[in-house]
Amino acid sequence: MSDLVEQIDALLALNAKGAVSHPVPGLAVELLERAKSALASRTPNTEVVKALEWRVPTDHPSDPDIEENVYCADGVGGKYAISKKQKVGPERLLWMADDPFDWKGFNSIEEAKAAAQADYEARILSAIVGSAK
Repeated sequence: MSDLVEQIDALLALNAKGAVSHPVPGLAVELLERAKSALASRTPNTEVVKALEWRVPTDHPSDPDIEENVYCADGVGGKYAISKKQKVGPERLLWMADDPFDWKGFNSIEEAKAAAQADYEARILSAIVGSAK
C-alpha cells in the first residue's frame, strides 16, 4: 500500500515541476491527492483468526474417540484432537484436522493447543487474498 502512495506522490511531484511529458489535468490531480490521502490513512490489513473452541469430545459420530482423547476442536477440513496422557513417548498427541493419520507429539495440553491454533490460522490466512501469511 505504501508503494502506491509513494508512486502517486512521485507522479504529483513530477507533475508540479512540469517534468512529465503529458501534464496531469487539475481534476486528475485532485483525485490523485484524495486517493493518496485515503490510502495513507488506511491501517494495514490485520487479519485475526478467532481462537479454536476446545471442548470435551462427546459420543457424536463426528467427534474423535472419547476413550482416547481429552479435547477436540472444529478445524478446517476436520477436527483437531488432543489425546489422553500417553504411557510412552510424548505426553500428548495432537491429531491434525485434515488427516486422521497425521499426529504430532507435545509435552503438554497447552503446547498441543498452541500448535493446533497455529496450524488453523495458517490454513485460514492462506485462503485470504492479499494476506501477508
